Amino acid sequence: GISYHVFAVPARTARARMFSDDLAIRLAPAEPAWDVTEAWPEIAGRIGADAAVASLRVGVPVLRDVGVFEHPPYRRPPGHRRSYYIQIAHGVLAVKGGEPLALNFTSFLDELAGMRVHVECRLGSPSVDKTIARAELGGVEKFPLLEGKVPGCVTLREAIAEAQAALAVQRAYVARYGGPARLPLPLYVGRWPDGVTDGVLAELRPRLRGRAWEVVELHARAGLGVYVYYYPTVPLRLAHLAAADAQRGADVRARAARIGARTILDGWLDLTARLLALGFVPKDPATVVTGDCLQVQNAVLDGGFADVESLVASSLLDDRALHDAVRRTVHELALTATRLLLGLWVSTVDMRDRLPDIYVVTWNALAARVAAEAQADARIGAVLDAGSRRPAYDALVELLERAF
Repeated sequence: GISYHVFAVPARTARARMFSDDLAIRLAPAEPAWDVTEAWPEIAGRIGADAAVASLRVGVPVLRDVGVFEHPPYRRPPGHRRSYYIQIAHGVLAVKGGEPLALNFTSFLDELAGMRVHVECRLGSPSVDKTIARAELGGVEKFPLLEGKVPGCVTLREAIAEAQAALAVQRAYVARYGGPARLPLPLYVGRWPDGVTDGVLAELRPRLRGRAWEVVELHARAGLGVYVYYYPTVPLRLAHLAAADAQRGADVRARAARIGARTILDGWLDLTARLLALGFVPKDPATVVTGDCLQVQNAVLDGGFADVESLVASSLLDDRALHDAVRRTVHELALTATRLLLGLWVSTVDMRDRLPDIYVVTWNALAARVAAEAQADARIGAVLDAGSRRPAYDALVELLERAF
């Protein structure tokens, strides 16, 4: 059964603020821009979120340190540089975007600036790459140039988009299955005062130039935000799994058993199938350079996903875009599953060229699960069914007709 009393706030706490200043946390006012009690009051009441939202309206708890931190009920695991978590009765509150108010935010930017990232862009038709461009960027440049983001921050637009995307998916999921999915359940979005934006821009100006600076200034001046959501566990990601890689076939079963890979993979397949059945595709073409919920940095080890802005309603995609998005969904899920079983050393190119079977296995598993669900958009099931059941000649001809 599903319990909706995820906050389990005692009566005396419900009348008082849930958060307060201490050595680890500072309370910072953020102008309310969106919250679940107004956008979806029914679910807010069922999960007991009213007290949390009321407290967030007074002040958002911000971790004073951007580094790894463990001091119950506060926790920032390794690799979680834009979020930290507050343990509550039946899960956690995730606070995303508070880092610009941390005491060592400048050190964080210095660390990003010192990173080097190789970027390669291949453009052309589906059959021929006509342009290949490569560059090496600093980590602080990568975010504005490649992703259109402000380094170390969450813009107000980004925060509201994430909250609204999560709301749409969770609303559909609750209506169909009776309880929330293992995805972020949005609670609150706030806008930081202009003084925070001024401080961030003062730090970034000497670290950026040209188009990178123009992108940052444009997006930051539109508002920096903070996003708070509920998740049933600390959302530890595959990218941060501390487990020895399997370097040979004989190591795979031992690694899989040690980390509980069967349960994790079943969770990802089941949830992806349900999302597809509800008419949401995880690989929005618009997020091709910003990441998506199926990638290792967002695939959660409890069988859920984070960062759901990449989920796009299939009704917004024409047939060709939908085919591509479903195909890329299978591709990404197959690669993430392989990295679960082997480790993060697995190369996308190696898997694509040497083991095409893994995509067939993943395709068939997903197709069977989607077929067992009532489908909001029959086109999704038709794409998966055509790829798994049609004769090879017919399937290949149709695929090539669509692609070229």
